[in-house]
Amino acid sequence: MTVAAIGYLHIESSDIDAWMKFATAVLGLMEATRDDSAGARFLRMDNHPFRFMVSSGEQDRLLAVGLECRTAADWQRCCDALTAAGHECVPGDSAEAQRRCVTEFVTASDPSGNVIELYYGRQLDYRPFNSPAGVRGFVTADAAGADLGFGHAVLPAPQSEPTIRFYTDLLGLAICDDLRLATPPSRVVFMHADNPRQHSLALYDQPHPSGAVHVMVEVQTLDEVGLAMDRAKAAGHP
Repeated sequence: MTVAAIGYLHIESSDIDAWMKFATAVLGLMEATRDDSAGARFLRMDNHPFRFMVSSGEQDRLLAVGLECRTAADWQRCCDALTAAGHECVPGDSAEAQRRCVTEFVTASDPSGNVIELYYGRQLDYRPFNSPAGVRGFVTADAAGADLGFGHAVLPAPQSEPTIRFYTDLLGLAICDDLRLATPPSRVVFMHADNPRQHSLALYDQPHPSGAVHVMVEVQTLDEVGLAMDRAKAAGHP
């Protein structure tokens, strides 16, 4: 196992203010106080500097998935495996690495066109997390403190088999469930990274215009889920 966790998402929004309002007032994420030359805005949920980076643009879509390696050696093994298999790894420059609060990262694309940012050496932010919606906390670590990532994401993977092999054979994720759906006929493959969370990534074998089929963040209690549903309903979100 080489990839430790799904660390962050980079999102493009055509209405960044509305996106941030939903993320803070409904989900209960905290906007991070960060200056960004490109105008991106950042959302915290724990001691990571951000888990969601939101950039203003013409589309509403997922731009990249940040996948974390625990060590430089693990990261290099992933980069070498991708390169040997014919996938281009584009190194991020020092300014972009600093923007992401990581030591180094590369950008690559899986066979279905999903962009990943593979990194190591994340700098943490130990200032208190204060949810503007009163969420007590998000589940991003186990009882021993092992990082679980921000949650999980389901990505479109119309090139199903080569995309599965990309994540399992090259990045070391392991299949934990393989779900077949009848209507429409489709398949969802769930994968876990090197952490205790049941799955960190899933692949859906159909296209999706936003580049993200589903994103999950976990709260500590069922009551918190109900309160989030109440906030969503009050804000007019289905």
